[in-house]
Amino acid sequence: MPLIKAAIFSLVWTILLLGVLEGGLRFYAYVRAERARGRGLPAPAERRDYQVLDPILGYALKPGYNAKGISINSLGFRGPEFTPEKSKGTTRIFAIGDSTTFGLSGEDCPYPVQMQRLLDAEYRPGRFQVINAGVEGYGMDYALRLLETRIIPLSPDIVIMYIGWNDLYSTSPHNPRLPVPEEILNADLGELGWKRKIASALDNLYIAKALKKMIYVYLPAVFPVKGLPVSPEFTTYFETRLTHIIRAIRRAGAKPVVLTLPTLLSEQMSDQSLKMLHYPRATWGDRMLFLDLYRRFDHAIRETVEVEKAALVDIAAHIDRLNKDALFFDTLHMHCEGYAGIARHIVSELRRQGLISTT
Repeated sequence: MPLIKAAIFSLVWTILLLGVLEGGLRFYAYVRAERARGRGLPAPAERRDYQVLDPILGYALKPGYNAKGISINSLGFRGPEFTPEKSKGTTRIFAIGDSTTFGLSGEDCPYPVQMQRLLDAEYRPGRFQVINAGVEGYGMDYALRLLETRIIPLSPDIVIMYIGWNDLYSTSPHNPRLPVPEEILNADLGELGWKRKIASALDNLYIAKALKKMIYVYLPAVFPVKGLPVSPEFTTYFETRLTHIIRAIRRAGAKPVVLTLPTLLSEQMSDQSLKMLHYPRATWGDRMLFLDLYRRFDHAIRETVEVEKAALVDIAAHIDRLNKDALFFDTLHMHCEGYAGIARHIVSELRRQGLISTT
């Protein structure tokens, strides 16, 4: 009996300590977010209460959410309401992507809404409709499900793909996942069982977020590991999924447009830029390995687009000609000014490649 009491006593104290730690981390995150807002910087998205579990997509945006500078419409896309039926004479453009498409807090910042303003100013309001279909954390599998189940039924004319970072970060360069020929794409994920709900709840704990950051961000900078070989099939799964997406867009009668991935990462970087890098776990602080992996993904995008004869907008090359230190606040995310530059370049390229016109 004394042993059972001691175990219960220890468990209670452990829970209390974890509760205090969780509360402290949440308070620290709140203070940090307020300081960032005070300096005009994007607040860290420590908790995504605008995301919900979804039986088809895995998780999706919460319809009707409107708080903290983020608005989700009733159809589950970021931005203003729109009708499923497309207006006559309107070219409907969907922007699929991850956090780089979803954008920062503030409805004027994401590149799709900045594209909308540019197109409205250059043509007439209503001639083009740009819809932000970005979801933070999405990779190619999620994007394909979203495309086939939520976007194609809404009659897109152009679908822009700005995605790949989460695939790069989650793919092992030494033992990558490979596509299986008989694999069923976009299979129904089934009902939201208790295991998935518990896993999602645990993932939202600030203690879990802090441990991930320590393991994947801070420790790699202190204890880098070098010299591990990269598999020649590192990008195979990504390329396969990108090919599926391009073909699915075409089958729907829309035009696929693929963006390369701009980044702060480069061979020569300032000390300040180096501090802003967020390394994939497999690189363990090896910047040159990280750069090699990035270049492999960038090459995979260009090669796949060339093979599939899709439209390419080379945002990476465009951004490389600019002062990147002033545009990025981490490896892949930009300030609003950076996304404004992306929007301008996309509109310019769509026009130059004959993908948009006034007729």
